[in-house]
Amino acid sequence: MDTQQNKYKVSRDFFISPTKDCRNLLDNHRLIFKQNNFGFSLACQVTGMGDGTFAPLVPLNKPFSLRFAVSLENRQMINMSNIRLEKETKNKDRFMYYFSNRADNQQGSGPLYLSRTVPDFDASYAYEAGEIVISLTDPANPVMLEAIENNGPGAFNTSKWFSIYPDLDPLPQFVTKEDRIVLRPAIFKHNVESAAKENLSFLLYNYTGEHLQTIHFTTTEPGTTLTECELRLSGFPSAYYILEVRDDTGTVIPELGLTFFMDDVLYLQRPFALIECFFEPDGSLNSYRWLDQYNENRLLSPNYTIHWKNRSTFWRYYYASAPSFASSQVEVYELTPGNPVDTILVSTQPLGLTQFSRRIEIDMGGDTFFLPNPEVASIFPDGSRIYSEINMGGGLGPPS
Repeated sequence: MDTQQNKYKVSRDFFISPTKDCRNLLDNHRLIFKQNNFGFSLACQVTGMGDGTFAPLVPLNKPFSLRFAVSLENRQMINMSNIRLEKETKNKDRFMYYFSNRADNQQGSGPLYLSRTVPDFDASYAYEAGEIVISLTDPANPVMLEAIENNGPGAFNTSKWFSIYPDLDPLPQFVTKEDRIVLRPAIFKHNVESAAKENLSFLLYNYTGEHLQTIHFTTTEPGTTLTECELRLSGFPSAYYILEVRDDTGTVIPELGLTFFMDDVLYLQRPFALIECFFEPDGSLNSYRWLDQYNENRLLSPNYTIHWKNRSTFWRYYYASAPSFASSQVEVYELTPGNPVDTILVSTQPLGLTQFSRRIEIDMGGDTFFLPNPEVASIFPDGSRIYSEINMGGGLGPPS
């Protein structure tokens, strides 16, 4: 594991840079940004406290936040990680992933995750193969589950899920749908046609749930319903917001709700993700705080973590002429004569994509062999499952 980590460079997959406003804040507070193999670090000039600890030379007395835009350097990252493959999002909306040290996602004494807690199963949500949830059937022993195939909305179906990391305690945390939000400029239109209402109220909240404003909309032609509402939020700063929409009886309309990050510049730049790190002089960030406000503002130097889970797929091998073998890890499909593919082997369960440690073992004449791992680029959604395809002399599919 150490050898693999030493070979990895985050710059292979991501480019991380401070936003323009963040650069100004870094300069004003005499902070130094530096990207490294595993992400980036912030440093500052310090003064010794006489006991081997340090405090910032330039005092940090007022709250502020630093924002770092993340863009993709490696487009295969979408294949390698288990983020949703849904193609319609490219035309539907401007999504990005949002991470912050307000996530309050530390499991026990584990890492300080910037992603939100892996969510419980939601019967109203359509899951894509590879997405993960936490089962709290036994709250004292939470179980992490991964979707074998697309499923939902609907009741939980055990056959559609399998347990992952059963021996880890606490369970690791990964980026999920909970971390994906929408980008919006300060002035934008919101489609409300599906509600079929003449009157709607938009309630604006900040990240902590504080109500900021209520905006009312009424149709200009009595008897007709609203189709879209233009929100003008130029009076509010660039930040993370939540919109709640209610009808004239006060009933919330969940499908019209919106979690978004408002920023005119980022809306045009369309970063893959945004990392926002807050400084709060009152110590309210707890273990995520930078300084020990209860001990002369000594540096605590927290180490934040974002984990992307590698995608799990069914591994599908194509043979023009398959050898005789035995294996409990694959299912064998023999095709009709005349087909350029003679035999297809498919793993019995999804396997995590990796460049290390071959996974599928077969026995040939008493000798053990390992089949090659698939390339990241070879994933293929087929039906409700996601496959990785490997050419063993029989070309590639999909099979008929």
